[in-house]
Amino acid sequence: MTVFDTKFGTYSAPKLLVEWGEPIVYVPRDGTPRDIEAIIDRNPPETIGGAGVRGPRFTAQVTNDVLLGITSDELNTGGDKLEFPPRVGQAAKSYPIQKLLTDAGDMLLLEVY
Repeated sequence: MTVFDTKFGTYSAPKLLVEWGEPIVYVPRDGTPRDIEAIIDRNPPETIGGAGVRGPRFTAQVTNDVLLGITSDELNTGGDKLEFPPRVGQAAKSYPIQKLLTDAGDMLLLEVY
């Protein structure tokens, strides 16, 4: 981890989550669900996969932290899930974590659909 990653994780990541984050549930494939904070980007529906199915695609930013977020070591793409509402004000739904897009600045950017 670089000096920037360490400083960003210590000083900036928590402030971003306070300002833009929302409570969600992380459901590990082989573990106990836990409440975490995430910044959810709700993108318009798009074609997903080769079958031509349209659906919502989300990204979730979480801290790379075992207590406050998800560590890159514990992440199981395709097995772990996140629970959050597809739109603010709606009931939460469960979405599989498909891919780790980036792991920088002590934050993980996850593709979820």
